[in-house]
Amino acid sequence: MILFEGAAFSIDMLEQYMWVLWLCVFVISLVLEAATAEAVSIWFAAGAIVSLILSFIPGVPFWVEMLVFVASSVVFFFALRPLMQKFTRNKVTRTNADSLVGSKGIILTRIEQMHPGEIEVHGVTWTAVLAEGEEPIEEGEVAVVASISGNKLVVRHNKKAMETLSK
Repeated sequence: MILFEGAAFSIDMLEQYMWVLWLCVFVISLVLEAATAEAVSIWFAAGAIVSLILSFIPGVPFWVEMLVFVASSVVFFFALRPLMQKFTRNKVTRTNADSLVGSKGIILTRIEQMHPGEIEVHGVTWTAVLAEGEEPIEEGEVAVVASISGNKLVVRHNKKAMETLSK
């Protein structure tokens, strides 16, 4: 028998009520999981369920239940986390101006290094500047949007794009 500040606890009594501990760990883990955006404590909830089931088997020592809880939580973490990431991974969808990067357009006015011009991409006219190291692009040529700088498109030559569009 173990004494704590006047209260007597026995190992048998502890083992008898371990199911309450595992139920509490399960509920607390679910509450924490619901309060976060990431999978943080679901692994502990799964481990608590395994230990909760184990606690109803007569004669299983409490330390075995604890060991099973830790081991099963670790197994659930390493086995299921990659699967959960696969299904919950946020796929980045390019929207608005970001979707223009890589698009081809027709030069409306000549573009030089120090003199911006205009390009039409997807039916919209944009101010365009040359990417570093690019030669001037003449009116009517096809260019590719390399990036966006403020409200200007940074463009590069695309001789292959001109051949593709002319076919």
